Amino acid sequence: MKTAIALCTRIFMVFDSPQVEAKVAGIILAAGASRRMGSLNKLLAFFAGKPLVWHAAEAFVATSLSSIIIVIGYEADKVAAALEGLPVQLVFNPDHAAGQGSSVGVGVEALDDEITDAMIGLGDMPLLPSTLLDSLFDTYIGQEGHVRNITIPVFEGQRGNPVLWGKTFFPKLITLAGDHGGRQLLNDHKAAQHLVTCDHSGVLRDVDTVDAIAAIVSKAETDRS
Repeated sequence: MKTAIALCTRIFMVFDSPQVEAKVAGIILAAGASRRMGSLNKLLAFFAGKPLVWHAAEAFVATSLSSIIIVIGYEADKVAAALEGLPVQLVFNPDHAAGQGSSVGVGVEALDDEITDAMIGLGDMPLLPSTLLDSLFDTYIGQEGHVRNITIPVFEGQRGNPVLWGKTFFPKLITLAGDHGGRQLLNDHKAAQHLVTCDHSGVLRDVDTVDAIAAIVSKAETDRS
């Protein structure tokens, strides 16, 4: 039986100067209405015996992150029930219908003042192993001046999620609006970006359609074989 090893490789310089003491929080965006899924809320769809959103949250919980915030909105009560028992903080986004940007802002605004960095991920990515997230975390905080940096995982040349943001960007993240998440902010700060090559396609595999759910089930079965 194969064991999936999720490691990330730095492709930037690491310096020996003292590092800012990091306190990194996780933020999972789970407020969307799953419009392309029809009447089905994808976050509540069962995968490997548990709701889809549980897998994403469980992976974050198993890492070295100091705390986990999950932003909920559409069918908030049902999503909250699906996460019951996990040590996470649920934050409601009353403007969730306006798009993902507002959920990013709500999540970042809820962070404690001592948080230096945030790993922002999606609730519909159930194939991310915690080992990959911890490797990405360790790579990120190994950077000099990580609070001024943005770290993005890459698999086979494609950028994925989650993305790590330094505290320098928190004020701008809080003001995000619309359905573009942090994409515009990324475009505006290319010099701050560090791309990290990862060996696991889970950084690309979000779920937007019924076919996508079937695809991740097939992927999971292949990995276990």
